[in-house]
Amino acid sequence: MASNEASNFTYDRPLKVGRDIHWVGTFHPESQSTFNAFIVQDGEEAVLIHGGTRKDLSSLVLKVLQLGILPQNIKALIFHSLCPDTWETIGHLRRLIHRTHLTIISPFAGSRNFSFHDEKAPLKTIEAMEFNFFFSSGRRLEFFRSPFAPEAGSFVTFDSHSGVLFTGKLFGSHRIPKLFWGDLEAECRPCLERGSAMGCSSAECHLLAMEQHHREIIPSGKALHMALARLARVPFEVLAPQRGSIVFHKRNLAFLWERFSRLEGVGIDGVEEEGGHGGEGLEGPQFMHRGFQANGEGTGSTFPSPESCFAHWDV
Repeated sequence: MASNEASNFTYDRPLKVGRDIHWVGTFHPESQSTFNAFIVQDGEEAVLIHGGTRKDLSSLVLKVLQLGILPQNIKALIFHSLCPDTWETIGHLRRLIHRTHLTIISPFAGSRNFSFHDEKAPLKTIEAMEFNFFFSSGRRLEFFRSPFAPEAGSFVTFDSHSGVLFTGKLFGSHRIPKLFWGDLEAECRPCLERGSAMGCSSAECHLLAMEQHHREIIPSGKALHMALARLARVPFEVLAPQRGSIVFHKRNLAFLWERFSRLEGVGIDGVEEEGGHGGEGLEGPQFMHRGFQANGEGTGSTFPSPESCFAHWDV
């Protein structure tokens, strides 16, 4: 359990998350949210996980220096997300670290939408790293793929030395009552016991905010549930997402896993369930499920025929 979980901690300094792991992120008071960056230290070597945006950079660097870590001792950068606002950070960090053999691990490496030409610090996929990063001491960071949760190349990073699982956007939230989510408060225990947050009276319910966050960023329930099934075999003790609260305690972890493993209305699943307009002149999800011929009669097929789709075109 992090010793800094007490209410008197400050976001202006690095905060301990696990053995040799510190939060070096940024708190944004205007939105009451955080960007969570982490530094993993092993002797004189270090790895930075998440780089934040350009506006987070000065706060991040200051916290790294407060830990006594020299920028040139950072051996690798790990980016879990394809967010465009993190792209520009790579170049700034590379120049600041100024290390000849800097490893940058990211799904960017497989993206045609991102161009990063630097022979001194090429981007590498987790496959190219054989799903492992080793410190000189032999300590290892393991990578596990979580495809389409939320992006095609998504992955998570696990440090067995501390039990911390860096989950990227999984288990994140844009709302953050507090950075360290320790044991659930008394008002949350009924939800914990019945396995549901329905009927929660708290306007700041972190669980409901997490659920909504996943419904918005994960493409489908299948993608979310597949990722959770894969990661359930990892012996983690702490969840450290890119945004939102860092979660401790096996009781909380088991509850979250159970809850999100059966979360409904995720991504496109939620769009089909809630109804609404699917387009001009269409009947939303009913159009998708019923199928139409040119004369408007149901066909029973999943999709309308090509002829009916283009019947109104003058071709």
